[in-house]
Amino acid sequence: MNSIGKKQFLIIYCLITALDLCGVEAHSFYLNLVFKPLIVASLLIYLFSNGAHKIPGAVFAMLGLFLSWIGDGLLIFQEHRPLFFIGGLVSFLIAHIFFIIYYIQTSKGKRLRKFGAGYLFIMLIVAYGIGLCWLLKDHLGDLKIPVFAYATVLTLMNIFALLRYGKVNPVSFRLVMGGALLFACSDGLLALNLFLTPIPFGGILIMATYAAAQYLIAQSILTNPANGIDNTAV
Repeated sequence: MNSIGKKQFLIIYCLITALDLCGVEAHSFYLNLVFKPLIVASLLIYLFSNGAHKIPGAVFAMLGLFLSWIGDGLLIFQEHRPLFFIGGLVSFLIAHIFFIIYYIQTSKGKRLRKFGAGYLFIMLIVAYGIGLCWLLKDHLGDLKIPVFAYATVLTLMNIFALLRYGKVNPVSFRLVMGGALLFACSDGLLALNLFLTPIPFGGILIMATYAAAQYLIAQSILTNPANGIDNTAV
């Protein structure tokens, strides 16, 4: 497979995301059916074309993307059958576990440098997860346990992304941390919009932050955590 350059792919990715956002705004089931799965599918094709599957530890992140792709497919049908929401939730929960393993694999064996304000950021991440669960606790019904479990894993995913600080190069750290935070933002908006109160332009905000999160995480795979080499730079 011929490699796909970063700039060329970014144009394709933005186009796919924009078309999906049009489907969200127009409430078009068929546009979402076509373009929502293409968001993560295009990332996987991009990664394979650039040899990401040969990079040590990258298989875990790619499994996380694959589970995200399955989750996207299931969530498309959640309005028709609520059971698809549970399936999507479980898929993304497992995806986050694979992302956590990827974060550990790309920073293992390296001593944590001076963390400083990092401890404060961990407290803020935990506070975000607890606060979100507290807001939703009376609105989840039978979904309380699975949603709380998902929120816990999502919080851990952000913490492990933060713990890469000082163990990997700054580019890799920023990509992963940005992706993790955007994931938390997207899922928080989704939960509030679904269970608490409709958010103006909620669907667009949810999908835009989600697509950006997945792109940053995928791009981090092609950035060597040890020295900052970007495999798609040339």
